[in-house]
Amino acid sequence: YPVGFSPFYMMKYEITQEQYADFLNILTPTQQSARFIGNFNSQGQKINSFSGGTVYLTDRPDRAANFINWMDAAAYADWSGLRPMTETEYEKACRGPLAPVVNEYAWGNTSVNPGNTTLSITGTENGTEVASSTANNSWMMSPSISGGDGGSSRPVRVGLCTGAGENRTDGGTSWWGVTDLSSNVGEMVVTITTTAGRSFTGLHGNGILSTNGNANVAFWPGIAGNSSNSTVNTNSGEVTSFAGIGQRGDNSCTTPPTAFQVSYRSCVENSSTLNSRQWWMGFRAVRSQW
Repeated sequence: YPVGFSPFYMMKYEITQEQYADFLNILTPTQQSARFIGNFNSQGQKINSFSGGTVYLTDRPDRAANFINWMDAAAYADWSGLRPMTETEYEKACRGPLAPVVNEYAWGNTSVNPGNTTLSITGTENGTEVASSTANNSWMMSPSISGGDGGSSRPVRVGLCTGAGENRTDGGTSWWGVTDLSSNVGEMVVTITTTAGRSFTGLHGNGILSTNGNANVAFWPGIAGNSSNSTVNTNSGEVTSFAGIGQRGDNSCTTPPTAFQVSYRSCVENSSTLNSRQWWMGFRAVRSQW
């Protein structure tokens, strides 16, 4: 189980809608059918299918992909030669080598701006939009959005709160410069407190999915249909369930901004919710340095 002492690489941004659409366009029709997230035009999801369901496009390419379930995330990570992060790697990615701060967010302190209030966006949401405030470190998804596409309960452009000259607190970035670990869509992590999670060995994907469109990496959460957190994940099969996967940095089980605190764990073993596609969940992957 990778605890974070060994070095690893992490995606700076959460998977975007364009990246997920590109992934779908590589797959076979059978695989596409399994991995298409649906929910077009619902709560910010703008990936749609064309040409009889064989071509996927989005007009919000830089927006964080949402409605991602664990099987979707596992397939993306396997296909890209990456792997899911563990809980302890999530915390290392947030705070780096610094000592923990009580109730801190990924930017290293307890300051939340705007918190559970309206987020203001300047410009059209086409990748050039910016957060109206220069000190806008966190977006909690549920509040209303002023400007841009408007609405509420949806993701925004990855890294939206960062900007030229901003410090870590204002931009909402981790010690390493990773964005949105305490905002935007939730993060999927391999749990450390479950038997299923601790059986994860950190193997990377190999770029080849099953014909059904599933990941098939040994000891990954939910392999061979395992849905029991008290059961060890096996070394063969397809990832078709969720045992051992959890969530951090999202607001699904308590009122924000508490749920976005680095060490908040009340949601983490709520893994059954990741078996279905939720509007608040996205994903990013990692890779061990060696």
